[in-house]
Amino acid sequence: MKLIKSYVTNEQGEIQDVIISYKKYKQIEEIILNIGMGKAMEEYIEDEEISLEDAKKLTNYNSGS
Repeated sequence: MKLIKSYVTNEQGEIQDVIISYKKYKQIEEIILNIGMGKAMEEYIEDEEISLEDAKKLTNYNSGS
């Protein structure tokens, strides 16, 4: 992905901000969100499964008795 950008500098010439096109911003945002979703899915897949009874005990579930 070619990234055309502009810089905003302060009086000392230090870069303060970077300006990119909205289209490129949306592409980068989508990539970041996809990476985050992928990591969340990996964590979920790696979670250990527990039985329904164990889940009830962990949540102090009482079925009305």
